[in-house]
Amino acid sequence: MVTVATYIYCGGATGTVWQVDPSNMLKTADINYGQGIRALTADGTYVYCAGDTRTVWQIDPSDMSKVAESANYGGNILALTADSTYIYCGGFADKVWQIDPSDMSKVAESASYGETIYALTEDDTYVYCGGGGPRTVWQIDPADMSKVAESANYGGAINELTADGTYIYCGGYDTQRVWQIDPSDMSKVAESANYGDAIHGLTGDGTYIYCGGIPWTCPR
Repeated sequence: MVTVATYIYCGGATGTVWQVDPSNMLKTADINYGQGIRALTADGTYVYCAGDTRTVWQIDPSDMSKVAESANYGGNILALTADSTYIYCGGFADKVWQIDPSDMSKVAESASYGETIYALTEDDTYVYCGGGGPRTVWQIDPADMSKVAESANYGGAINELTADGTYIYCGGYDTQRVWQIDPSDMSKVAESANYGDAIHGLTGDGTYIYCGGIPWTCPR
């Protein structure tokens, strides 16, 4: 789910991106991606969706039309994020692609993470990815898509990442806690109580971090 201006956008197994008016939670428009949607992001101008078609679609929120799409990533796309210049995607191809929104061309890609990438975030300086296999958070320099540093092993697959301008946060399987990571050296600063099962969602509001997952509750 992502918010742009006055609307909320959601997508999932139906393969459709909905534009929802938060004043009444009614659907105002939609667009069909063709297969399951695994990720959404936005850059202030466009909404982006990706998933099982293995491409990233650029969508104009004014009329929910497809403007352009990326090349085939080579695997299902599970994660998207955007900074002030580029769009980033990751998934079953095990690499992070950097995409130019002006024409949706691939600019560069990271080294292989080693296994599926489930989560992406950014903090205006670096891009971060996490997933299975290494079970670490990689810090990537968008200037050349090189790995700068990585966190300790989280202890399970990392499903979610978010950032608040000071720290990076990750959550996922097995460890079932939210880790707070210092981006200056990628060290773990603190961790939450045990959530009780896999964490599948993380977000923040500038004051708190929120997580959710299998138990269907959202501790703050």
